[in-house]
Amino acid sequence: FIEKDAKGLAAAILMPERDVRALFDQLADRARRAGIDRVNFLRSALVEIADELEVSKEAAYWRARKLKLITKEDEGALG
Repeated sequence: FIEKDAKGLAAAILMPERDVRALFDQLADRARRAGIDRVNFLRSALVEIADELEVSKEAAYWRARKLKLITKEDEGALG
């Protein structure tokens, strides 16, 4: 339990909700204008978020899931 809380705190410090949401929204707008489908958008967005915030792609994925930016349906499509 303590380890889970510590990981959640670390994620919130390294990837503040405000920053993740702002970057996600910016990338989503760009993808919509370019006609990129959701799955390809999510794949590239996770890489860009991870790079921008200097975290792993997996950490970016789990933070986006926690913030409900990625849905269960998206999860299935991402494979």
